[in-house]
Order: sequence, then C-alpha cells, then structure tokens
Amino acid sequence: MVQQTTRTSMARAVLGEDNYRRAIRVLNERRQRPRVGRVRFGDLRRTQPICREYGSARGRPVDRYYIENFLAEHGRLITGSVLEIGERTYTERFGQGVTRSDMLHVSDGADATYVADLTDAPQVPSNTYDCIILTQTLQMIFDLRATVRTLYRLLAPGGVLLCTAPGISQVADPVWNSTWYWSFTRLSMQRLFDTTFPPGNVDARAYGNVLSATAFLHGMAQDELRRSELDVVDPEYPVILTAAARKGDLDQRHRPAIDAPAGSVLDLTDPRYGSIAEFLGTTDGASPVADWGALTVRELEDRAIPAYSIVLPHVLEHTWAWRRILRNAVARTGGRLTVMLSVPLGDSELRLDNEQPVPTLQLPREEFFAHFDGMTIRTETVETDTGGSETWFHVEK
Repeated sequence: MVQQTTRTSMARAVLGEDNYRRAIRVLNERRQRPRVGRVRFGDLRRTQPICREYGSARGRPVDRYYIENFLAEHGRLITGSVLEIGERTYTERFGQGVTRSDMLHVSDGADATYVADLTDAPQVPSNTYDCIILTQTLQMIFDLRATVRTLYRLLAPGGVLLCTAPGISQVADPVWNSTWYWSFTRLSMQRLFDTTFPPGNVDARAYGNVLSATAFLHGMAQDELRRSELDVVDPEYPVILTAAARKGDLDQRHRPAIDAPAGSVLDLTDPRYGSIAEFLGTTDGASPVADWGALTVRELEDRAIPAYSIVLPHVLEHTWAWRRILRNAVARTGGRLTVMLSVPLGDSELRLDNEQPVPTLQLPREEFFAHFDGMTIRTETVETDTGGSETWFHVEK
C-alpha cells in the first residue's frame, strides 16, 4: 500500500495533476473497451439510419433535449420585448414577463412580424429587443458574420441573444438541405460571436456525448436514452452548441464615482430621505435595508439575496436592463421596496441623453406599474438640491 502510494505521488509529480488525471481516464476507458472484433453492434450494424427524420417519427429528437434545457435555464432572460426566428414556440413556452412577442421568417409565413433575411434585415428596427431566440438556423446561412452583425444591431443595449446550432448531426432535411452549409464546435461559436459582441459577453458551450451523438445520427428519440446518459457532457462529441451573448452595459456601475462593492451608499439618516427611512422601517440607519444603488447591471440581474426592504436609488432610468432588474427586485423584496426615479414616466420608453456611455431613459408608465400588480403603491414627488424634482415610489407587498 505504501509502495503504491509512493508510485502515485511520483507519477503526479512527473506528469503534473492535469496530465495525471488524463492518463488515469484513458487507462480506465481502455479497461472498459471490448477487445478488437468483440464489439456488439446489435441493431446499429446497418448502413441506413433507423430514422432519417432526426428522430421525430419515433418521439422527441435528441437534440431538442439540449436545446430546450438551454432555453429553460435562461428563461428569466426571455422577457420584455422578444424576437424569435422562425416561430414563437419557445417565447411562449419559456418566456417570463414578455411584453412584446415578434417573429421573423425568411419566407412569407403565417403570423410573421417581419419577412427578412438575417444577413441584412433593414426593415427591422435597431436597438429594439431585450431577447432574441435563434435555434437551429445558423447552419442555413452562408454569411455568418453578417448575420451576427444584424442580430447585434437588433438587440437593445443590455439585451441577450440565445442561440443554438448543430454539431454532430444528420443533414437529412428535404426542405433545407439545399442551404445547409455548416456544423459547429464550441470554439467556432465562441469566435463567431466574439467578432461582434464585447469581450467577456459571450458564453459558448457544447452539449452531448458519444452515445447521444450516435443515437441522434441514427434518428433515435430522446426517450430511448436515459436522462443520466443524455446529461453527460463530453465536449469532444458535441451534439448541440449554444451561445448566450449580451449587448450593452453589464458591468457599468450606476454610480461610477463609487468604487466600493455592493453595500449601503444611500445615507438613510439624512433628513432628506426621512420618508424613505420611515417607510422601509429604519429611522436610525441600523435596521437592515438592501441598497441596490452600487451594484452593476449583472449583479442586479442575478442578485439572489432576499431582503425585507430594498431601495433602488436612481438605477432603473440608467440601464436598458431595467425590466429584468425591477422584476428581480420585486421577487427579492420580502415586504417593502422604494424606487427612486429622476426622470418622469412617459407613454413609451425613450432615450433622453445624447448617446452617453450610461443612458438616461424615460420609462413607459403602464409597463412600469404592471410590475407591481396586486401591491400597494404610494407616489411621492420631492424637490432636489438643483431645483428640479424626482419621484419616489413606495411599494408594499
């Protein structure tokens, strides 16, 4: 036993931890492999696939398992104004708080909002969508870079593209075979979107393994595999590639002068904020109030820490992601929430600044109040030190 431990330690030291683990994995795989000539193909010893329709004739195709899990995982991002390419199925199935659902199709299909080619699409307005859903379409478009530039243009700042594309796949579609140009890897997806989206704003991943790839090539359905088999990820055998790509101001702090991480930046002991302190349940600054004023957009979207009282001081009017942030704040608030806005609400969303790095927005009144359905709201208008005014919304669940 001591001798074995010594040999193991020496192997780790010589090879390094990563190479040692890789060598052990290869050895274990070799032990599990049948000897040459002893592989049992069974029903798979055939030169024709079991089903040429991707498995749809036998049930739900294997690739849809990965596509739909990806969209379900990112469902909270399918919100606000959403554009789906080819249909509205996934917007309706996975969307949360969708206020506008548009559909783009390359041909004049029923119920299409836009009939357009994604390599250009000048008829679709720029900076419009909080989320774009693009599933299993990239392989049909030869000019990929032009397509990515169009998608980036259509997204509102802070908006998210959710994209899936085939890796190991049949190419057996009688409708689209004449325009099926590409298959992808995780690296090609990452590089493709990195050419247009800001650094660090693209997350490309691979899903699948040799078993699910084999089943998919034969046109077997996902129900013919165990979930534990489908869930194994081997990036060397990608069935589906995904990309979540964001446009905009994710890491912009709402108060750039404040370098501190998340914490209290609004002094509730200041007499100017007395009504807020009273409403939120603290008059001495000691009671816990979650101040979301010093967080980045990314932190505000993802913050999962609940609090009885939350204050959002001059945050929403300075980010295109205001819908997702407000939804999250309402969800995390246990009792009371105060939203401070320096810009009056209007009939529609409107950018008021001159293309500054941090936008100044007029928020749409009806959509803003819809987030507080069933709650009690009190509005307070106060004068500022500069002679203007701002509005405080005191919301109680």
